[in-house]
Amino acid sequence: MGKLITWLHLSDLHAWQRSNWDSNLVLEPLLLDLKRMESDHQLQPDFLFFTGDVAFGQMADKDGDRLKDQYVLARTFLSRVCTIFKNEIPSTRVFIVPGNHDVNRKEAEAFPQLAPWLEEAKIDEVFAMMGTAGSPWKAHMKRLSR
Repeated sequence: MGKLITWLHLSDLHAWQRSNWDSNLVLEPLLLDLKRMESDHQLQPDFLFFTGDVAFGQMADKDGDRLKDQYVLARTFLSRVCTIFKNEIPSTRVFIVPGNHDVNRKEAEAFPQLAPWLEEAKIDEVFAMMGTAGSPWKAHMKRLSR
């Protein structure tokens, strides 16, 4: 039998520093649990998939409330996850899918035409637009750039 491929799937970190919330109450035990699972069950993920809501969302245009500040917190946490294992998960094997909190709503509202188009589009049309990476695709992806 060949080598098994194992992945770790996480979501909904909602990274944001706020005075009334201590995420370490959840995150530190998670890291300890991952280490225990490695020891007790030989857990060794080959990949890390983070599917949605790595950030809390653009709250304001001040330190700590910006998406880019939240992404710094998220990167720190995800780096800790990757390095908690004896065989670290390389950054090339970390995949993040943005969720609804990972989009700056003000930027997203500037491109309202995408949602109705996606409701009507056939999958081949979506792949074709993505594959050409032309102006329409770049306009739609601009909303994820901040």
